[in-house]
Amino acid sequence: MKATTSSSLLVRQGKTLNINLLLLPVWLVAMLGILPTPAHSQDLASLDKAYHPDEPAHVLITFAGRVDLSSAGVEFDLMKLDNPIQSQWTRAFTLGQLKALQPNQYEASGTIPTYAASGIYRLNRAWSGVSDLSKNYNYPDTLHQDITIRVINEKPDPLPALIDLKLVK
Repeated sequence: MKATTSSSLLVRQGKTLNINLLLLPVWLVAMLGILPTPAHSQDLASLDKAYHPDEPAHVLITFAGRVDLSSAGVEFDLMKLDNPIQSQWTRAFTLGQLKALQPNQYEASGTIPTYAASGIYRLNRAWSGVSDLSKNYNYPDTLHQDITIRVINEKPDPLPALIDLKLVK
């Protein structure tokens, strides 16, 4: 076996072998072994988008057939708090402004609350209604998509610390 230049080629029995091609699978296995848990593609896709306070957010709601909704929306709940100082800030919000896009598809929109705590939020509930009939879909039982987003809020806390309380007559 004879090693040649920096291209990492080995020549054996007149055939050329590229070591880099052999190291790629080893590298991939090593990297996958380092990852703590497998990530779902939906998690990766939704976490690519970070939202800030007062920014609009939109969710497409698609039904199996035509529907004339009178109400619908989605709710995001905080799963992981990034900044402990914001632990008493807004931890859930809804997108409830409804817009028909197609006979079976709607868009639920709204804005990220001004004082939404920084962290990862999951779409935990969706609802839809026609007249006096309404249906709720809850993650993971009847709402099977694992949709998460990140909210980044760098605003200072507008409420000073509470330092004293006294009971008066």
